[in-house]
Amino acid sequence: MINFYKISSLIILLLVISLIIFSVPMSRYSRAVSPCEEDSTIIERSIFIGHPRTNNDVKQSVLKSIEKIDFSNFALTLLGGDLTVNIDSKEALVYLDSIFDLSDPNTLLSRGNHDHPSTMLQDFTKRPSYYAYSRKGITYLILDTEEKAGDISNDQLKFIKKVTDTISHSKHLIVMHHRIIWMIGNKDLAPLLSSVGNSTKQILKTNFYKDIYPLLVDVKEKGLTVICVGGDRTNINIEYITSDNIQFIATGMQPNQSDDINYVIVFEHNICNQSLSWLFEPLNKIKKTHQK
Repeated sequence: MINFYKISSLIILLLVISLIIFSVPMSRYSRAVSPCEEDSTIIERSIFIGHPRTNNDVKQSVLKSIEKIDFSNFALTLLGGDLTVNIDSKEALVYLDSIFDLSDPNTLLSRGNHDHPSTMLQDFTKRPSYYAYSRKGITYLILDTEEKAGDISNDQLKFIKKVTDTISHSKHLIVMHHRIIWMIGNKDLAPLLSSVGNSTKQILKTNFYKDIYPLLVDVKEKGLTVICVGGDRTNINIEYITSDNIQFIATGMQPNQSDDINYVIVFEHNICNQSLSWLFEPLNKIKKTHQK
């Protein structure tokens, strides 16, 4: 025999549960909206600075205009080396840290010949002289061109191969270095060597094209954008695209030049569609546009 009392009780219970569910505000059950769905043009800007030092070998310092930049306006601060004449002192490191926040994970430094050898620098930043760092679709490979000028070998070369062999979840590879090693042995760039610092143009030979460039081509063939950016002193901005569609760019400031002809590089990264662009910007524009 059907127990109508039990059936009625069950129906009432189901009705109560339904009322409870539908009385809860719908917003609690709304699908989470990602930032890119709300705005498909979320841009992260990073700044690359090469050779910002003055010629003052008594008071270790960077250019006054560099001191005035508000680096909090940039997601990353990328330093191409030669920060001061001699970085190997506690006073110099404390001073530089007050400007660039050297130990911050988003401050990346490729040391130059004026930063080498400095064991204090590595102790201060808690980072080796070469390393890799990934952020939101970009892998940064920081090279040390100072161990043996022009020759990147042994453990560092093994590290580069490991990074390029295993790179994943990135759309772009930015290779940072001080000496502009890809100018050596490149017939198209040879005429420009007179316009760069001695630390680059005095390199007699390099293993860049023999050992490193093929690894970058392999990365490019995986579908990534590959950009090499150098920070030695230059009289000109250098940009060059190889036949393998690998981008070479370089710029480094000079102490006696005015801010309208001393350049930095600004990278703009669209987080949502993973596009990456860059431009040379004169230091006076950085001061005016980006400083709070």
